[in-house]
Amino acid sequence: IANFTNKNLEIMRSNWDRIKLALKRTFLLVNSFGIDRENLTSLNALLPIAYYLCRTGTDLLESQSADHARNRENVRSWLIAALLTGAFGGTSDNTIGVAKAVIAAELNTSRDFPVSELFEKLSRQRRRPTFLSDEVIDELLLTKYGQKSAFLLLSLLYEEKSWGNIPHDVDHIFPQAGVTRKALLGQNLALSRVEKIIEASARIGNLQLLTNAENNRKSATDFHQWVSGLDDNYCERHLIPSDRQLWDPLMLPEFVAEREKLIRMRLSSLRHGVNAYQ
Repeated sequence: IANFTNKNLEIMRSNWDRIKLALKRTFLLVNSFGIDRENLTSLNALLPIAYYLCRTGTDLLESQSADHARNRENVRSWLIAALLTGAFGGTSDNTIGVAKAVIAAELNTSRDFPVSELFEKLSRQRRRPTFLSDEVIDELLLTKYGQKSAFLLLSLLYEEKSWGNIPHDVDHIFPQAGVTRKALLGQNLALSRVEKIIEASARIGNLQLLTNAENNRKSATDFHQWVSGLDDNYCERHLIPSDRQLWDPLMLPEFVAEREKLIRMRLSSLRHGVNAYQ
């Protein structure tokens, strides 16, 4: 509130058209990533993006040029990592100030969104990683169905970048209907094994993103039946383990463990120049 001085209010009034346009472009941009009010965990994380767009006068959705495509991906990868790591939690005012200073400094020499520099400076300011470090990935693999972060995390596993164009759902690869306590106990499984299967069912290793239409078609369909009607790219796209012995609901803990290894490898490959300050 202390920032709302008469002087600053007059600056905002005189620049309001540019500010409003940058804010609109920011929300349209992050909506194109599949981020909306349902899964946006920090409004403050959008302010550095709005500042960048305002300073450069750029609309990253206006063309498919190489520069725009590169910077859309820079913004997307930085924002999702910032949200997943909670970079703008707690003392977010200081975090916003650091991010603004980084962007302002980098714009002196480049019009690119400074993703690596933001990761570096914000990690130092927060005294913990704001990028996908090994420790952060360990924590992310504990994500469960129903958490806001599940969609954001899963969106990093695919080559697709424009999640907001077609609505997608977070879906259980092995439907929950097939791994209920009643159904599993009816197969004479030990209670300890039943508990492991139920726990694995909600883990990120049993979750994928499907379009609304795909999810409606799949519904509670058995995994074997579902995958048999799809092309060979399905398993590669969704990081499904190739060992078909794991494609059994009773093997769900082992399936999830193997798929989470693949998820870890995918997330590790997305790091933006973190080795210099890890």
